[in-house]
Amino acid sequence: MAAPADNEANHGIPERLAKHTVRYANCKDVNADDLTPMMRHYVQVKQEYPHALLLYRVGDFFETFFEDGITIARELELVLTSKECGKVVGRVPMAGIPHHALDRYCIQLVEKGYAIAICDQVEDPAQALIL
Repeated sequence: MAAPADNEANHGIPERLAKHTVRYANCKDVNADDLTPMMRHYVQVKQEYPHALLLYRVGDFFETFFEDGITIARELELVLTSKECGKVVGRVPMAGIPHHALDRYCIQLVEKGYAIAICDQVEDPAQALIL
């Protein structure tokens, strides 16, 4: 049997964009119970908007993970990195944009035909209820 092509081995991520080896390129492939609480919330929100690229606020950035991270890295020519998502899951693809540049990047993505969903923090973190 022939060895898989580089693109196959990297879950469809072009070699020039792949910084880390990842096991999960699609959030549907992971058991949500194995994720960190933040990533579990990300996956729950993504399930509500599967047709859209989910931009998820983390500090000063809107981050994208799994397949959305791969897409945004490719379409906006960003570096594809990864994030640790728990001992069982390991690292998943991630790409992000600064929060102050949200409008500019959203316009570019919409012009390319993508729908966008934005998950922003709307309460004071000190007052947030942890579920």
